[in-house]
Amino acid sequence: MSYEAIFALGSVIVALIAAGFVAWDRITARPVERLTLQVEYFNGLRAWADSCCDVLTEACHLSYLDPTRCDGESFFVQRQRILVALSSLIDRGRWYFPNYKVEYGQHKEAAYRGHRHEILDSLVAAYKSVRQLNYTERGENAAICKKILQGKRVFIGNVQDVLAPNDQKDEFLKIMKKKKNGEGKR
Repeated sequence: MSYEAIFALGSVIVALIAAGFVAWDRITARPVERLTLQVEYFNGLRAWADSCCDVLTEACHLSYLDPTRCDGESFFVQRQRILVALSSLIDRGRWYFPNYKVEYGQHKEAAYRGHRHEILDSLVAAYKSVRQLNYTERGENAAICKKILQGKRVFIGNVQDVLAPNDQKDEFLKIMKKKKNGEGKR
């Protein structure tokens, strides 16, 4: 066997060993990478849900106010700002919770075909309730607040089901235990 052939064979063996190390590294790193991607996704979802909670809470508190006694920003302007925020949050929620059974509503734009996810249904119900708030007199606003609050509670429960904070904590602890025990070291 010539030196060139031995050198080529040695190069192939080194390349295979290097590929094996890279593959092993990828396999052992996957749980951490998967968790990192999951955390990034859930952080975005959590930030969106936080914004929804803020706006729903503001809507509830607005309904307690007497529209004739609002200093600064009028009740009407505050209600309008909340409606705009809720509408935007509902649309942004479609990025996390797209419609399902999209064969329904083919005449609509792609993001609006099918049936809306129940998490977004609770926000839409709250939006409709905020629209009912009377901006000239207190009247039925307290009763409407109960509808907004109910929508908020349903929303929070649904988001908690999706975020599954206990499951995430368990997964995190499992990975940290593996690292502590020396598993998954590179």
